[in-house]
Amino acid sequence: MWLDRRRAARRRAEVSKQTAIVVANIERLARDGGMTLEEVAQRAGIASTTLRNLLNKKTSDPYLSTLLAICAGLNAGPEELIAGTKPLALQPRRLSITHELD
Repeated sequence: MWLDRRRAARRRAEVSKQTAIVVANIERLARDGGMTLEEVAQRAGIASTTLRNLLNKKTSDPYLSTLLAICAGLNAGPEELIAGTKPLALQPRRLSITHELD
């Protein structure tokens, strides 16, 4: 039984770290975009209390649909929200086709 409690505590700590990263990225993206958090919530189509609860860590494990809505409100991809990095742009590559004539 105590092992289950330790596992649950470890899980909560890991979720808490992930949530802290997401919260920091939401705040940074909103600031970089010149938006208030209320504007982000409005653009995301979620209640401002939902966003506030996430930012104040009252919600530790938000729904994926909520995170995707916040991404849309911030005009950012999930990678930016979760990892803080922009997706890599695909660079066109030139292909060189050569063949030998017999």
